[in-house]
Amino acid sequence: MSLELVKELNGDHRALLKTLGRIADIGSLTGETRSLLAETKRTLIGHLEKEEKEFYPAIRKIAASDAAVAEKLTMMNAEMDVISKIALAFLDKYIAGGSDASFANDFKDFRGALSGRIQREEFALYSHFLKSSR
Repeated sequence: MSLELVKELNGDHRALLKTLGRIADIGSLTGETRSLLAETKRTLIGHLEKEEKEFYPAIRKIAASDAAVAEKLTMMNAEMDVISKIALAFLDKYIAGGSDASFANDFKDFRGALSGRIQREEFALYSHFLKSSR
């Protein structure tokens, strides 16, 4: 189950990054971009719900007996609180409207933050989860 869960979560990450790549290829705020942003929001919310329901309870059990995992989990949780609020605000702003003039810079920041978070999550948390689940 644990390997399958991590594969599923990684698949969500790949889908998010692929959609962000499509948005970057468009490069401006269009109807298609807004549709892709809405898709990103749905995927992101579903992913976060899956993590909260299935992944985080299991990693918290591991953290209870592993100080290194507990420390990483604390740091990652604090980071996620900030990133999720910023990400959802960005998505809501540009799904509903927003300015094409500010979109490119805002999107670059959003994509960088989300990509970085995905990378840290996969290397800092998922790897510990898999090692401890063996």
